[in-house]
Amino acid sequence: MAEQFSPSLLTPSLLRDYVHANRKCYYRTEKPEPSQEEIIRISNTPALPSPIGPYPQYLTPCKVVIDTDIGTDIDDAFALLFALRDPNIEILGVTTNYGVAKIRQQVAQFICNRFAEEHHLESPVRCVTGSSRPLGSHRDYFLTHKEGTPLLDQKYLEENSFLEMQKETHLEAAQFLHEQISSRPHEITIVSIGIPTNIGLLLSEHPEDGDLIKEIVIMGYGSVILNNEELSHRDLKGSHAAETLAIESLSKGNIRLIYPNHNISADTLATKIMFDHPRLRIKILNHTVTAPFIGHGPPIQFLQKEAAKAQLAPEPSHQPEDNPKYPLLPKYHNLSSDGLVGTLMNVWFDIRNRHFQCLYDPLTVYEAAYTDPPGTPPEERTSSVNYICGTMIPHEWAAFGTFVPNPNGNHFFGAEVLAKKTDFTIDTNDTPFMKAFNASFRENEEVLS
Repeated sequence: MAEQFSPSLLTPSLLRDYVHANRKCYYRTEKPEPSQEEIIRISNTPALPSPIGPYPQYLTPCKVVIDTDIGTDIDDAFALLFALRDPNIEILGVTTNYGVAKIRQQVAQFICNRFAEEHHLESPVRCVTGSSRPLGSHRDYFLTHKEGTPLLDQKYLEENSFLEMQKETHLEAAQFLHEQISSRPHEITIVSIGIPTNIGLLLSEHPEDGDLIKEIVIMGYGSVILNNEELSHRDLKGSHAAETLAIESLSKGNIRLIYPNHNISADTLATKIMFDHPRLRIKILNHTVTAPFIGHGPPIQFLQKEAAKAQLAPEPSHQPEDNPKYPLLPKYHNLSSDGLVGTLMNVWFDIRNRHFQCLYDPLTVYEAAYTDPPGTPPEERTSSVNYICGTMIPHEWAAFGTFVPNPNGNHFFGAEVLAKKTDFTIDTNDTPFMKAFNASFRENEEVLS
């Protein structure tokens, strides 16, 4: 039986005080300020040319635990449903994090329960509540305060204050990760598509687990900074030519600063714990390679159509006896898993005033399962991304990172999308991932092969 977590982790200061916790600076206005210790570490880390190429091949099916902040941005729900359908992915569990982890767990469990019913599975994927409270960040929570709506009973939401939930440090998810990793050494991939608090808790209490994890695949970090003094996030964001130049500079052995993204900077200390493990293998799906993948058109229309069935179906007279603990509103009991995700999608689209979605998290899930050996012809590739190998050194202030290229490093930074490009556009429609995603969300669903 796996060792239990220490009760000491329940104290208000989980690991140590975050020195920048009270520093007032809005997200995306921060400037890089590496500490003297970080500068020394960067200078002592060998930088060598590192070719851009496919990620080393793994056999499938891929055993994963998905760590997610599902319930805010809709791409987490897309990713979960996409992973449930993919025969190359075996989901051992789902863990939730950030702000309202209890609500996120229930949203994920609704989807997994309904999927299991539809596909006559023996049991649904287990979803475990993780830590709502980050280990250390200067940022306020990013919440819409519509997490869980409209699926959850309003009385439940009123009785479970968001403010109180944000103070909670649930250790069940970190314990679950420890048990899974201990029982399946070198087999499990953690797919991190939320805030890495649970992973930080796991590795702080059980650093030896870092040697037993097959790898972590994380949606994290932003664009490469081409000029460490002049270029801003917005300067780089619009030009793929500038990003290509920055990646080419990395491949030639030049170190580069990397912008943080929401997932990384929402828990800077957990990010440092994860990347600072000396032997943990991490694949990084950053903003540069994830942003060009857009979900729109038929898949979105299909989910909207499924969600609309909630207005047509009669409401059950009572809550199903087999699932009394999850307060799903009666009108949604007859929805499919597609309909539940479509309902959450409609809320998110109303908040953002749009009808499309960047597929950051579904791509991350896909890239965890699909890899190619070196020399695979382009027409036979299953992965949609090439990578650069090296070492990511996260900064304690605002989670900026310095990537030091080296073909012997443990970190693989997403470098380029395998698609047609111009200076300002990337056409991803014919990539293996987009074909798989579009096939997964349509009428008369066909199982991916």
